[in-house]
Amino acid sequence: MDQSHDVNFHFKRLMEGAPGDVMSQLGKALVAIHEQRQGAKEVDAPAALRTAWLTVARWLVRDRGADLNPEQRLFLLSGALADRVVVKSTADERVQVQLVDSKVYAALLADLDQPAPRFLLEPLRRMDALASGELAPLDLNRPGRYREPQAVEQRPADRQALIAEFAASLQELEVTKDALNAAIRQFIEVIQADRLKLVLTPAKELAELAAAMHALASDPAALVEKSVPAGMDHPAISSAEALQREIDGRLKGLAQIERDVLSAVRHAKASAAVISRAADEVGEELAPERLLVLSPEATKQVEKDIASVNGVIVQLLSNSPSRTTWSASRVLLNEHTEKYGGEACECYATPARLAASIAKIDKLHPNCFPHDKAGHPLLPPVIIEPGVGEARWYDDRFLLSFVCTEEPRRGSKLTLSPVDQAVLQLYGQFLARGDLYDYRGDRVTGNFAADYAGDVESKAKVKFTGAEKKMTIVSSTEVKDAAGREEAVRDYIDFVFNALNGLTIPKRINPRRIGVILRYCTIIDAQTTVNLALRYVAAHDPAVAREIILAYAGRNMAAAVKLIATALEADPQVAARYRKDIAKAVDDIMGREFSREAARKGALGKDAADAATGPADETEPGSGHDYFDV
Repeated sequence: MDQSHDVNFHFKRLMEGAPGDVMSQLGKALVAIHEQRQGAKEVDAPAALRTAWLTVARWLVRDRGADLNPEQRLFLLSGALADRVVVKSTADERVQVQLVDSKVYAALLADLDQPAPRFLLEPLRRMDALASGELAPLDLNRPGRYREPQAVEQRPADRQALIAEFAASLQELEVTKDALNAAIRQFIEVIQADRLKLVLTPAKELAELAAAMHALASDPAALVEKSVPAGMDHPAISSAEALQREIDGRLKGLAQIERDVLSAVRHAKASAAVISRAADEVGEELAPERLLVLSPEATKQVEKDIASVNGVIVQLLSNSPSRTTWSASRVLLNEHTEKYGGEACECYATPARLAASIAKIDKLHPNCFPHDKAGHPLLPPVIIEPGVGEARWYDDRFLLSFVCTEEPRRGSKLTLSPVDQAVLQLYGQFLARGDLYDYRGDRVTGNFAADYAGDVESKAKVKFTGAEKKMTIVSSTEVKDAAGREEAVRDYIDFVFNALNGLTIPKRINPRRIGVILRYCTIIDAQTTVNLALRYVAAHDPAVAREIILAYAGRNMAAAVKLIATALEADPQVAARYRKDIAKAVDDIMGREFSREAARKGALGKDAADAATGPADETEPGSGHDYFDV
């Protein structure tokens, strides 16, 4: 019989070893779900659920630490208590509470151990990052600062050798543990009761022996003369001394074996760390978190981070414009995806699904994050939290809700799932993370957020004031086409989707904004970015288009002309605007001086070069048409 059909099978696995007060609080919350679904208006099930979620999470961290079973890991990642739970109501009525579909829950469990990049902080990785100091608990009053990841070492050529090394380390650890257990058994045999019988003598003889030793200690002369009482030759003394020597020898052996065990643990963990950094596809079963043991201090750090993030997430979910009744429950429910028309799993940001979306989005915008030598993007830590529809950047980490609620966007060339859109939002928020003002309160330039925020026009007027007509200069600034960070991220997502699918760009995303996006974002590759610049920017602001082209051409004239020529061939809109005339395109975009210099150097080709040299009225007098050639 399938165990998953047993009553509360997954729920029992989640709550194994939980104290009574935790079980009671969770039971009340589950009953509240049933009552609110039945229409009870005085019940606030979401509030009871989020309080119970935090209680269970704290219990897991405090009592289980990193020793979590799959159900417990899935709960901390997604808020999934189980697929269904049977509880007894206050009226002793048996109630079945369906939380999520059973097939969905099974799929989430199966997806839990799929390989994923290390910056996706599922519960064990998150604990490891907090325990090692790689990540500090979230503190909005003292935010961290983003540090670009260091270059990753070259991927080892022989992955199988690394796997074999790790397996040998684990085998060495098992052998050493067996030796330690054998030594402990031998030690117990040494000190067991039948061995101690050799030193257990009648009380009278021991009393006489003690008296003799006391007399010896009180008579220094006896020590000098070495006049040892007969009691000192009692066989119990020699037996005890022999036993002591044997115990000392065993203890030394135990100490050496203990050192061997610790050395084997360190060696195995080091091997796992090498594999996980250099070859993620080997499998997460080799990750060092499997050997993670939380110290009391590390446990406090994890608890602090969970409580802090919980406060932030609950506030965001409660104040979200798109919130629903169950948004802030923190426990995964069917209600979170009831308005979504497709498969519910498409909305869930599991580490494996996120990894696939990141690989997809990174191909669309490859210059947002640094990459390792294998070409994989290196994002800041992404903390996946139980919740609905939130994606936020907090200076050194992302917070992403497990349930992504955006409707899928389908196009002829690019389709974005809910998780794809969440990842694209992370990319946009990282792009727009820069400061808008410096410490003096002046607007800054040179980053995406500041440049996108609007055109700043400064004006100065001279005024003569007072009886003496003193001259004063009054300056003022005006921001035109202003846009905030959230609007910039929304524009970025809409532009990428519409432009790559050949759809009309929304009117709010004007050529100035598109120019800023293309100056900071490589869309697919250099040629595609130049094509978009010529299609949407060049006609309105040739200087910006020229700067984009020269940046991708490396300030090389021939490379710039080649980019424009390829755009004329590949993009029908660009070709129609410049009538497929490379000379006209170069002249309009790059300027007349650049065009003539390119023609002189042969970069435009013969026909285009002739066109670029200018009209006939600029030639020498008398060298034009001969009127008397009759």
